[in-house]
Amino acid sequence: MIFSFMLFNRYGSCVFFEEWNRTRKVNMVEMKTNMYGLVFEMKRFIIKTSPTGYRFPRRPPPPTACQAFVMARRSRALQALRRGADVLTGIPLASVQ
Repeated sequence: MIFSFMLFNRYGSCVFFEEWNRTRKVNMVEMKTNMYGLVFEMKRFIIKTSPTGYRFPRRPPPPTACQAFVMARRSRALQALRRGADVLTGIPLASVQ
């Protein structure tokens, strides 16, 4: 049976805590500290015993200036299309005869 749910960030701070059906009083600070320690040690154990090791997923590099310009241009074009305007000028299509 699940009595509590805890969500920790990477620095060990409990960012979410919910408790259900607990009948006896428990020291919450000690319980959170012990739970984070257990999760941290399990991760370390898995990394050490894994045959390939653990590699953190890589983030894609930030876009170059050219790529950022193209993405912004596409975004503006999509916004113009949603408004029903000309993509290049931004003038509403209904007003053009």
